Amino acid sequence: MMKKIFLAALVISSAMISCKKDSDPVCEKSVGGIAGSYKLTKEELVVSGTPSPITLTPCVQGAIIRLNADKTVTYTESGSSCTDSFTGVWDVVNNKISISETTSGGSVVVYDNAAIDSWNCTDLVVSEDVNISGTSGKYVTTFTKQ
Repeated sequence: MMKKIFLAALVISSAMISCKKDSDPVCEKSVGGIAGSYKLTKEELVVSGTPSPITLTPCVQGAIIRLNADKTVTYTESGSSCTDSFTGVWDVVNNKISISETTSGGSVVVYDNAAIDSWNCTDLVVSEDVNISGTSGKYVTTFTKQ
């Protein structure tokens, strides 16, 4: 009798363990957690809570942004008439991302401590406060991991 009870308990506990739901992935807001290849998939200017989409050119839509684990970045457009590219550096500090393009005269800031609004291991949404002709707003960019 004890053998049967033990065996039944073993079978039930095995079934419960095998049916355990996999845990959600941990999406760290760090260089190691974010490093990868991305496409810029959405840009908006948000003023007074109202988003206005920014039209992306076909060259920008097809571009690949590689955020490397060594904190270097490359941007390469694809397509016969698309020629823009750059290299530079990037970093994540305190849930903010900075990306700078390296030029012969130094560096040009692309994103300067942009807030990481969300990161689900696929879509990285960042925003920066902007002031356009005295009007405050927020520039929101979505990058999608490839």
